Amino acid sequence: MEKIPLALYIIPSVIMFCCGVYGFITRKNMIAILISLELML
Repeated sequence: MEKIPLALYIIPSVIMFCCGVYGFITRKNMIAILISLELML
């Protein structure tokens, strides 16, 4: 059985984290901030 490279997990995780940080910084609505925070976690 072939192993999956670690980069296939790290790259999407970093993209999602960056989207969460961007949403957390730019949003003014509290629900949108909480959604962005959840995306980061």
